[in-house]
Amino acid sequence: MNDSGKYQIQVEKEHYDFKQYVDQKRWMSYYYQIREAVASGCSSFLVVGKGDGIVSSIISEILCLENCIVDTYDFDDRLYPTYIGDIRNLNSVVKKEYDCIICCQVLEHLEWQYFEKIIEQISSICNSRTILSLPMHRLAFSLIIDFPKFHNKVCNVIIPRFWKKKWIFKGGGEHYWEVGIKNRRKKDILRVVKRHFNIVREYVVPENTYHWFIILEKN
Repeated sequence: MNDSGKYQIQVEKEHYDFKQYVDQKRWMSYYYQIREAVASGCSSFLVVGKGDGIVSSIISEILCLENCIVDTYDFDDRLYPTYIGDIRNLNSVVKKEYDCIICCQVLEHLEWQYFEKIIEQISSICNSRTILSLPMHRLAFSLIIDFPKFHNKVCNVIIPRFWKKKWIFKGGGEHYWEVGIKNRRKKDILRVVKRHFNIVREYVVPENTYHWFIILEKN
C-alpha cells in the first residue's frame, strides 16, 4: 500500500512466466480449482485474481460447448482481465452476478482487516457456489504410495504453525498473513466465512498441502 492508501502492483507480469511460476504442486492446485468448477454445474464463472490465466482458460475450453461464461477480475491491467479493479471494491466494479466465484490464493495479499468485507462482497455477486483457497502456514510430512492399477495414495501429516505470533510482510508479492498462525487459524477463517456462506466442504490439496480449499454455497 502506498502513502495514498491505494494498493500498488505487487509483482511484474513476468512473475507468471510458466517455467518459473508453475511447478507440480501449483499445477495440482489448478486441477482442484478446475475440478470443483466443472463439478459445480454452474454456467457462469468469475475468476478473481487472473494471474497466469491458466485456470480461466481451461474452464472455458472444457465448458465451451455449453456456452458458459468465464470472466476474470484483477488489479493489474497488464494481465488483460475482463474487469480491472481493487478487490476491496469488487461489487462496485462488477455489476452482475455469477453462478460461481473462484478466488484462490488472493486474499492473503491484503491485510486481514479487509478479509470479511471482501467475503461479503463475493457473496453479493455469487448466485450459487464459491471456490476459495488460502495458503496454510504449516509443517507437513507427505508419503505417496503407488499401487499398480490404482491411483496413488497420498498420506499427509499437517501441523499448523500456531506458535508463530507475528507475521512480517516483506513486500514484493509476499503475503500479509497465512492460515495457521495465531488469530488466523482455520476456525477463525471459518467463523467469518460462515456469516456469509454455507460451507459445503473444506480440505487441503493432497499433493500441495500449502493450499487449503473451502467450497462455499450461497445462503
